[in-house]
Amino acid sequence: MTKMESISVATSLAPGRDIELQRTAIESWQRIGFTVSSLNDPREVPEVKRQFPGVAVMSATRTAEKATGKPLPYVVDLLRTAAAHNKTASVVGFMNADIILRSGPALGQVLASTAAHAAVLLPRVDIPDIKSAGLFVPTGSEKYSVGYDGVFMPPRMIENLPENIFCIGMPFWDYWLPLMLALQGLDVKTIASPVALHVHHETRWDQSIYLFFHALMSDVLKVTAAQKLKSTTPALEIMIDMMQHSYEDIFKRATQTGADTASIDSLASYYDRIQEVVVHHIKAKAQPLKVPEAASHTS
Repeated sequence: MTKMESISVATSLAPGRDIELQRTAIESWQRIGFTVSSLNDPREVPEVKRQFPGVAVMSATRTAEKATGKPLPYVVDLLRTAAAHNKTASVVGFMNADIILRSGPALGQVLASTAAHAAVLLPRVDIPDIKSAGLFVPTGSEKYSVGYDGVFMPPRMIENLPENIFCIGMPFWDYWLPLMLALQGLDVKTIASPVALHVHHETRWDQSIYLFFHALMSDVLKVTAAQKLKSTTPALEIMIDMMQHSYEDIFKRATQTGADTASIDSLASYYDRIQEVVVHHIKAKAQPLKVPEAASHTS
């Protein structure tokens, strides 16, 4: 087995739309040498198999359809699928199905050597269309996404991830996952080269974003509260309690029956501020990884 074949990546391919884009993305992963699988609702499996014959398609035993209205697989299940599809993989991960990878072997080598012992986050660079992917020339001034479109890690890191509602195609999993890993004392790194390209499109989320941010807050507070019981300093204990009680109060006021506009706006503003803190924390703590060939047009 080569180093590239030791990397197993899962996604969730969408049948019937953006087929050319998804095929271009998957082919870019396979050229690097990744083993690729797709986790889908059983109703989608036949069509996904027909449209993407080169991908191993797995049936999801559960989805987030009740919460989102769409049969989206859970993030934890995607990681488990990647591990199950290639049981000898030293690195598992998942990516959004519209991410086109460049830098070929160099990217694979960085992931094979680093993500075998640390979590590696993948930010993207937006491009206007598929054709632009083949013409992309790095300038050194690329603007990276605030969030992430993929993650790679050793299979053992999956074991202690809590069950949750985060799913591919919905917001905040890319904050939740690195925070959960960091709170366990695990290393988190980020690719700091323009290797992931994404055709720009408008992002449309509904009010379910409040559900997912609440899940993010709840999990972070739950983990920190559990750690507080084991060992912490008095100052940190006070800060955890302040955070927990203030959030519970703001959330209760905004979600109670007949909540006024001011209370709802306060919750939205609170989430905005917390998001800024989370983004800053992840970017400050995640060690940047350079991909040697990424600065070259021929990579």
